[in-house]
Amino acid sequence: MNHRFATLSRTLAPLALVLAALGVPGAANAADGAITIKDKTLVTDMAGYRVTMPLPDWNDGRSGADALAEANVARKAKPGAELVEIFPPGSSADGWTQRYAAFASVHANARGEHILNTVSSFRQVCEPDALSFQTTPAANPQLQEITLVVCGHFVDGVVGAAFQGKGEVMLVVVPGDATAAVKVSHEWLGPAFSIGDPGTWPVSEKVLTARGLALQSMTRLEKLK
Repeated sequence: MNHRFATLSRTLAPLALVLAALGVPGAANAADGAITIKDKTLVTDMAGYRVTMPLPDWNDGRSGADALAEANVARKAKPGAELVEIFPPGSSADGWTQRYAAFASVHANARGEHILNTVSSFRQVCEPDALSFQTTPAANPQLQEITLVVCGHFVDGVVGAAFQGKGEVMLVVVPGDATAAVKVSHEWLGPAFSIGDPGTWPVSEKVLTARGLALQSMTRLEKLK
């Protein structure tokens, strides 16, 4: 285990494994990309690319610009890789029940590595019989392939204290090309649950469906000129 993963794993679970594998440092660095709102989407420049994604929706009555205005935003960056995390009001990396993130990296096969590391990281921290992956292919060129990750119970002693006795649901899309990709994910964290009983999950099926459609249809990656 490298030192970057050892540092991150005390506060983050699956995302820490992905960051360490792709070389994003644990310490937060200043980043130049501002976040703006355009046509009901969030737009930010990351690692030489422009990322467009749905505005956050915390399902708490705040949506669109209101959900972003009061959110807690954190950035971490190094040459060729950048992470933006968005948390609901009152939440942060030290304690959250929802996390919305974009992780851009620039190198050959970046998209494949994002997908591989997402799968392998959950397999390391989730109980094997409480883990499920479901990928829905893009129905047309205007949509992104999307993956639903369901971890009903993290492995005790492997994750940090904030994840002990917890489970997580994640939606993730990874648009990209031959030289770059961005992983955009929305995560919900709550008490351990049964993956076979969606009624016990930390997010409702209705919210999952709505966020999934938004991520599929609104997420884009474009190289800056």
